[in-house]
Amino acid sequence: MTSAPVASSSASTSAASAKSESSELADLMAQVKSMREELEHYRALKEESF
Repeated sequence: MTSAPVASSSASTSAASAKSESSELADLMAQVKSMREELEHYRALKEESF
């Protein structure tokens, strides 16, 4: 009798964790993008100095 609520709660928890993982992935991708842009900027400055 108690297995039904446990299953539903675990399903909602897994859905919530999947959502948070996707948002974390989006944040990570944004960080990588900004880091790459900074690297390109630094590389351009380095080439100009020579």
